[in-house]
Amino acid sequence: MSDTTSPAPLSSSKAPEGHLDNLSKLHRMSRTAGLGSTDYAAVNVAAVMTAVLGVASFLAVVSPIFLIIPVVGVVIGIIAIRQVHGSSGTQTGMTLAILGLIACGLFSGFTGYKTYAKDQERKADEAALVSLVDQFGQAVAKEDYAAAYQLLDARFRDRVPATQFEKFFVERMKPYTGAIKGFKSSGLFIIDQAADDAGIRMAQGSTMVSVEKTAEIRLDVTYRLAAGKWQIFNLGEWFPAQQGPGGPGGSGGSGAPGGPPQPQMDPTQPMDPAA
Repeated sequence: MSDTTSPAPLSSSKAPEGHLDNLSKLHRMSRTAGLGSTDYAAVNVAAVMTAVLGVASFLAVVSPIFLIIPVVGVVIGIIAIRQVHGSSGTQTGMTLAILGLIACGLFSGFTGYKTYAKDQERKADEAALVSLVDQFGQAVAKEDYAAAYQLLDARFRDRVPATQFEKFFVERMKPYTGAIKGFKSSGLFIIDQAADDAGIRMAQGSTMVSVEKTAEIRLDVTYRLAAGKWQIFNLGEWFPAQQGPGGPGGSGGSGAPGGPPQPQMDPTQPMDPAA
């Protein structure tokens, strides 16, 4: 009779253990499988803000008052780049931050250049006006009225003939104030920055007239820029514009008494254009 060896029964305690080990291994594999391709990286908020401020920096071109926008954008952009760089790949937005910084730099740079160019233009205008006043004063002081007359704007010359211009200084100014020593501008001007369709601009500034017999006379002078050249458009109230037939003083009058000029009359008062 042969003995039949029956297989040893499985241990009830070992089977569940092996089964749990296998499940545990499978669980760990599922947590790590494909991790590199499915990581989530958040977009840096500061980078997004930099991009938005970069676009909004266009407003700085409209008015320098908005230069604060690109300035803030640059500060936030630098913060964004540092945050993204130090996030060890958990944040993105480097491209947004860089593009925003570039936009902020371009718009602020353009606005800065435009402001600088305007400032240089204003300084050049002021220097030209001061020089014009000085030339005019020197010509009048030398009694070279023809040279002084050529420094007047064409519209001024159209309404005030050269003879009337010279007559004012010889017969009205000189007897009252004595010889004119010169004109000196205060150096402060109100200048129109925008030209009209014809490229004409206006300016105004105070000038002190130094005379022989009396104290200095303050005169508000108006200037006109045409064809790139500043000229005197009006000499305060010395040569007021003529009024129409319905205005004071009758046809072509200015409201001042008619007849010849009065030598002892205050030269700061309006002169009759018909004189």
